[in-house]
Parts: sequence; C-alpha cells; structure tokens
Amino acid sequence: KLGSTTTIRGARQTGKTSLLARGIHHARNAGGKTIWIDFQEFDGMRLDTISVFLHTLAINVCRELRMDNSSVHQYRQDNTITPQSFTAFLEDRILCHSDSPVIFAMDEADSILRTSFYQDFFGLVRSWHNRRAVRPEPWQKLNIVLIISTEPYLLIDDINQSPFNVGARIELSDFTENLVHDLNQRHGYPLTVEQVQSLMHLVNGQPYLIRKALYELAKDRITWDQLMKSATAEQGPFSDHLRHLYSIIVEQPALSRALQSVIHTQRSSHSGMSNSFWGMIRKSFKPERQSVSTDLMRLERAGIIKKVDAQYVCRCELYQRYFQEKFA
Repeated sequence: KLGSTTTIRGARQTGKTSLLARGIHHARNAGGKTIWIDFQEFDGMRLDTISVFLHTLAINVCRELRMDNSSVHQYRQDNTITPQSFTAFLEDRILCHSDSPVIFAMDEADSILRTSFYQDFFGLVRSWHNRRAVRPEPWQKLNIVLIISTEPYLLIDDINQSPFNVGARIELSDFTENLVHDLNQRHGYPLTVEQVQSLMHLVNGQPYLIRKALYELAKDRITWDQLMKSATAEQGPFSDHLRHLYSIIVEQPALSRALQSVIHTQRSSHSGMSNSFWGMIRKSFKPERQSVSTDLMRLERAGIIKKVDAQYVCRCELYQRYFQEKFA
C-alpha cells in the first residue's frame, strides 16, 4: 500500500525478522523499492551523535537502493547532517525520484535506545508519517516499518511524537497449541498429541524452541525421551540457545539479580509459600528500585521472562529449570 506505517513487536526469537523478510520479498516482487536497515549493525562510534548516525543511515539507504552516495554530502550543514537535512535528502533523492512505493524497514529499532538522541530520531520518523497528510506528493510513497522488542511507551515519552502509536501494529506472540499441531503435521508428525502437549508445557510455545525441537526430531537426530531428559543439559538440543542467554545474564550482574528474584518468586509461588518473599526481594533491591524495574523490562524484551497479571515469571519451564540450576 501507499503511505503506511507498521510496527511489528515481539520478544526475541518470535519471528519478527522472518516476517519482515517475507514482507520485503513480497514488496520487491510487487515492484516496490526496499530499504532494509538493521540497527544492530551500527557500532558505538556511529551511535555517538545524531549527526554521525544520520550520515551513516543516509549512506546505508544509498547502498540499499544501489545509489551513488556522493549526493549525501550535499546535505551536510557545517559538516553535520541534521534531522531536517536528512528529511530533505529522503524527499529530494529518494521519494521524488521514485515512481513506485518505497518501503523503509528498520529492524531492531530499539537498539538505539542506548543513544542520547533516540527520542529525537523516533520523533523524526513520526514527522515523516505526519508529512503524508500535509504533502501527499511525494510522502505518500513512503511506507515505514519498525521492528521492536520493547514496550512502545518506553521508546518515547511524548505520544504525539511517537511513531509507535500510529498506523498498523502487529504483535507477535508465542505459538498456541493448535499452531504447534499444525507445525507437527508439516514436519511429518514426529510427535504424538500427548507429546505436543508435553512440549508446550516445557517451552510454552516459544517459536524458536518449538521449531528446533521439531526439526531435531523430524531429522531423527534425537528421540523424544532423549530430548526431554537432556532439555537443560550442556550438550542438549537447546544448549546453544540456553548458553547464549546465560552469557548475556552472567555478564551483567543487575540482570542476574533481577532474574534470580523472578525465579525465587516463582519457586515460592509453586511451593505454596506466601508472596512475602517478593516483598523481601523488593526490599533488598530498594536502593536501586528504578534500575531493577528497568532490568526486568530488559529481561522481558530479551524474551527470558514475561508478565503474568502483575508478576514477572520465566517465559517457560525450560528457562525456569535451566536458570534455577545455574543459580543454585
């Protein structure tokens, strides 16, 4: 379509980039011009200032469209690229020279949360959305796609400057049991109905883990009994995935403490103990209450925990068991 803004949100490894890739492929086949930027590829130096960031972004836009990037220098003012000059570059060099829709897809958009200018950039993206109403030609040609893991309200304070509360929003969640039965069929029925239920109990529909399990079973690399017995083992079917998560946690003590609080609270709840333990945990973290809240949100963004009612719990039993063993 012309003039669309779409936000795709989901925790890590729920298929956001896969969905985006399919959308990009569809757009290209329909004759659209596509710009696919992965903000995870921007290193610290390129995230230093908004001027350096926008200059890098402009160069990458040219590369994606196979354009000569020499024109980017015409939009530098006092050796800097401002949000206004980047917008002029986008209008003059990209939109006005295109006779087809332009899909500007920004993967891992919340990676720039670590910058000092992230609100300015997201406000800039919102301004492009608003320009369609004021200047339909050429801005109706621009289709914006944003891929995020974070709660949108954490990305920008002013909702009137946010690109995340306009347009279409697609929320990716874990697989339901019916979807797992569908995938089981597509893999040639490596699981019985009862085993599908057991796998759901273990990984709670986490898309990557479901796909991994079905692939290993369908290829006869592992039996069902072996998969269940070695689920949390260092050489088990999910070992690479679990080690990656653990490496993230262990290198950041604040995240480690926050996750331990979730695990202990969940254990207390399962064992029938009162929630007084959660109060004890909160008190122990009282001097850093705000940072703990942020750390819990970061764990949720990484797909390690989720919020059920008013309490954070591990995303699935596999994570609960694995990290419980690690923190024992």
